[in-house]
Parts: sequence; structure tokens; C-alpha cells
Amino acid sequence: MKKFLQKKILIPFFILLLALGYYLVLPAFIVVEKNQEISFETPVNSELQDPTEKNIQSQPEILSQNDFQKAAYEVKGQALILQQDNQRILRFENFETINGPSLNIYLVNSKNKDIYHDLGPIKATKGNVNYQIPESLDLNQYDQVQVYCVPFKKVFSFANL
Repeated sequence: MKKFLQKKILIPFFILLLALGYYLVLPAFIVVEKNQEISFETPVNSELQDPTEKNIQSQPEILSQNDFQKAAYEVKGQALILQQDNQRILRFENFETINGPSLNIYLVNSKNKDIYHDLGPIKATKGNVNYQIPESLDLNQYDQVQVYCVPFKKVFSFANL
């Protein structure tokens, strides 16, 4: 009877342990690769523009550029903040990192961790990707971009802006 109860408890425990291990370890082996072009959203009132001007786009201005640095895991690549007209994007170039559960991209004030802005889930663990920065966001409040693991509250890597 005692062995039966032990099996009844141990089997669900091991199944739970396997499921937890699968959730934590498997994402590290999944590589998501994207190579997006530098692109800005088209203006809402595009009919106000002269049709001959639509094909002429100014080159984006680089507001910030820096290499990613290891926090918890190795990383490669650069983070750039680009601006064209009133639109801004955060761009990762030649980026490569390990994957993990629920990785998000945060703009952070490194002196006050309560000041941050979540740009959403990571789009790729390898390649070149863009993240739209809202026009209303004051970039002067943020001096760092982080690859952040939400469930474990862990910074995977960062780049100073």
C-alpha cells in the first residue's frame, strides 16, 4: 500500500518536472531568424503629399548606436535608434542571442528601474529587426535597451543608448 501511494505521488511530480523542464530549456534551442529592412510607417494622410515626393525618402538619422553587452547570456550585435521625420525605430543589427521564455524588449532608465517602456515581445533571436517607438515617448528618460525575460525578471543582455 505504501509503495502504491509513493508511485501515485511520484509519477505526477515527475510529469510536472518534465513539463517545467521542457518550458524552461526548450526555448533556448529555438532560433528565430529575421532580416527586416529599415522601414518606417507610411503617414496616415499620404494623400496630402505630392505624388512625386512619395518615392523620395530622406535617409534616417542615427540618434543612438551601441553594441549589445552580456548581462546573463552571451549576445552579439548593435542597437540603433533611427529617426525619419517624426517616426523613430529601435533597430537590432547583426543581432544574436539565446532564446528564452517570454523575452521582451524594454527601454529602461538604468538609474531608476521603475522607469521603463515595454516595446513588446522579441521578434527574432538572430538577424536584423525593427521595433516601432511611439511618437509620444520621451527618449530622454531612457538610456538603455534590454532583452528581458519577463517570468524570471532577468536581463539577458543590454545596450546603452
